Amino acid sequence: MYRELSKKNWRNWWKVSPDEQPDVLIVWGIFKSIKEEGYWLVTDFLKDKFKDQLKNLRPISPHAFIGDYKGIKIAVTHAYGGAFSGDQVQHFIKLGAKLVILLGHFGGLTKKKIPVGKIFIPTSAYRADGTSYYFLGRSRRIIEPSKEVVKWLEKYLDKKGIPHIAGPIRTVSTMLGQTNQRVSKWQQEKFIGVDLESAVVFSIAKFNKVKSISILHHSDHVGGGKLLNEVSPKELEEKKKARKILVSLALETAKKFGKSKKIRSSKKKTRPRA
Repeated sequence: MYRELSKKNWRNWWKVSPDEQPDVLIVWGIFKSIKEEGYWLVTDFLKDKFKDQLKNLRPISPHAFIGDYKGIKIAVTHAYGGAFSGDQVQHFIKLGAKLVILLGHFGGLTKKKIPVGKIFIPTSAYRADGTSYYFLGRSRRIIEPSKEVVKWLEKYLDKKGIPHIAGPIRTVSTMLGQTNQRVSKWQQEKFIGVDLESAVVFSIAKFNKVKSISILHHSDHVGGGKLLNEVSPKELEEKKKARKILVSLALETAKKFGKSKKIRSSKKKTRPRA
């Protein structure tokens, strides 16, 4: 059905010309948290975050826009949870994206409290979401992002002196499924955090044989600490700072791995006459 439509049919359907095909998709897993910065619409939040970096911004779907960045075409969209993020990622891979960068936040699970705003790079994700099953089945529940991208980004973070952590994350279907009993079990299983999108993004990227990475910031400590409704004004400022860092990291990653191998339309060269 829809997943099996050819890329050509998909692009014709969405009226995306060959010159407008995105090289990179940045999908931001966010919803209510935009109110922390005074936004009502997620698209407004995203445009303000990227307007100074991306040139020639133009809409490409009801939830997304595309812009130019150092010779790369980058599509930016948002999602919340597995179903929405899955649809968005599959959609833009069909339109041409060869690299998917997930931005967002996570709930901490470690016994040691993680500072709000700290950057986290998931090196693997446990698929407890449901959506990924439609692409990879129910076996082999651990999924990984692109190792070369993760390795490069960790070195980049070290070089820039940006504090961060890395390790396994658990992706679930809904925040409301995070009960005290389940969180305790996830802590015993040594997950650093929990989110709603990472495993879905990694799974669909693997299914389509494109690169992927997840770059998150800590928002609340569901493993025993302050929850979202208890974050202090100072911690809210740390989250705002972290979101700026996410944007810069996403663009640096796009610059490094987003160059498309496809040849864009150009005039044919003619051989000189003898």
